[in-house]
Amino acid sequence: MRFLRALFLFVPLALLMGVSAWVFNDAEKRAETWARRRFAAQTEQAALTLLNSGEARSMHRPKGLRMAGYVRELKYGYNLIDGTPSVWVEDRPGHIIYDDFAGSMIPVRTIARWGSLVLLLAMAAALWFSVRSFRRDTELRDEFLAAASHDLMTPLVCLRFGYDKAQVERLIRLVDNINDFLKLGGRRPPPQPSVFPIGRAIEAAYSIFRSQYAEEESGEVEMSGDLETKVFADETLTVQILWNLFGNELKYAAPFGKVRLETKAQAGKVSVIFRDEGPGMSWWQRVNCFRRYYRARTALESGKGGFGIGLCTAREMAHAMHGGLAVRSVRPHGCEFALTLPAPRPGN
Repeated sequence: MRFLRALFLFVPLALLMGVSAWVFNDAEKRAETWARRRFAAQTEQAALTLLNSGEARSMHRPKGLRMAGYVRELKYGYNLIDGTPSVWVEDRPGHIIYDDFAGSMIPVRTIARWGSLVLLLAMAAALWFSVRSFRRDTELRDEFLAAASHDLMTPLVCLRFGYDKAQVERLIRLVDNINDFLKLGGRRPPPQPSVFPIGRAIEAAYSIFRSQYAEEESGEVEMSGDLETKVFADETLTVQILWNLFGNELKYAAPFGKVRLETKAQAGKVSVIFRDEGPGMSWWQRVNCFRRYYRARTALESGKGGFGIGLCTAREMAHAMHGGLAVRSVRPHGCEFALTLPAPRPGN
């Protein structure tokens, strides 16, 4: 399978490089022909101007002058005369008139060579990034499988030796996350929006974690805002999003202090904002936290479970309901996750 993926990766790039080389070669020939014609027209026009000028310099024709053609049946050309680019016309045998010439030949070949080099470097960079992405995807998939086997093993062992409701809930949440993630990309049924108070979804999501939250060393959840504010969204998906956000906050941020939850309604949108006093996230972590399989180094070092698909799944669900999920840093430390959902419109 890896060989086939590599083959499908390299073959199109090789074909693209071959086609690009052919196109550049043809374009170079056409451009050079155009440049020569342009330069010849400039030289001829300069020779005509020289014949009509009364200030032209004259001298015996030196050896080595290259003729470009005839103008008014007189030989003319372009050469360096006395070290200066000049156009000349042989007004009588062995004698020329000449003057400075400002025209120039466009360096098509030089431009084409630099263009080919830039294209080659761009393709090499694209190939390098493709190979790097391919390797990174493989590494992330291996990390995902390792995390999945580790997280599923704990509740399964508990079920083997005795029934534990908390572990059953954890197992259900893990399997639901995997199932939701695999349904992304257009295979998930469309959301079924309805009007409901956001507080109902918050309470349903929070109740799932109450037993786990009680085991945390410190931290509490402080809610503010109007929990009766209504939204127009799929209630089941909303609960799942909030479920993931609560789980993320309670695993990594709650031990450091309060987790504050606030609801806001403005401009046809309803926002649910989670603020924490945790260690915060670097710029790189905030950019990548919604990528599939991504887990920050601090999350890996904490020893707490997770597949790195919870936030990715949550954001996809929010987008499916015409909402959004974003994260930003809070000073002096901590993070803020903001879930945005549509507010009901008249007629909903």
